[in-house]
Amino acid sequence: MTDTGPKQASPLHPIPWPGAALSWLTFNPAPGHRRLTILPKEHRVMTKRVSSACHDDRFDISQWMAEQEYSEGYHYWDVDTSASASWAVGVSYPSIGRRDHLGRTANSWCLEWSRDKLCYWHDNIEEFIKHGCPSIVRLALDVTNGTLSFYSLSDSQTLLHCVEEGFTEPVRPVFWLFGLKPNNALSFPPWAS
Repeated sequence: MTDTGPKQASPLHPIPWPGAALSWLTFNPAPGHRRLTILPKEHRVMTKRVSSACHDDRFDISQWMAEQEYSEGYHYWDVDTSASASWAVGVSYPSIGRRDHLGRTANSWCLEWSRDKLCYWHDNIEEFIKHGCPSIVRLALDVTNGTLSFYSLSDSQTLLHCVEEGFTEPVRPVFWLFGLKPNNALSFPPWAS
């Protein structure tokens, strides 16, 4: 995705910290799975019926890694999950393996909606979160102080989970679309900072 259009209105929900930088996420084919596609004008990642002929996928499962890499500072981005029945959104170190599932390794962290429940995953440990499925999730990353927060923006901004982690490598946003039903999608509202 590239930011080629006019700037949009500011987010309706307050950002986590004064001076936090909105991340305009961009993607290229290499860090994704062959059954996923990017729709840049719609700011969307979605499944497709036919697998790509490319055989050098970054992941063996339907995950995609953004190009942005954060080693310091405060950053946030929003994910619209309303067009996906099951999903995971989070961050990982660039070293995550191609067969690794987001949140199931020591180098990845995520919020997941599947089997009609919301959970936080890290290092293959699941933590249940008593909350319904958020239609928009905000990820707020403070790399400098080592915190990652997940918010629901469905109505008002609600903190779902916050973790303190001493990141030892830069981190990147990663997304996982469960199942490969056509038009299963995650999108990224084009807020402007």
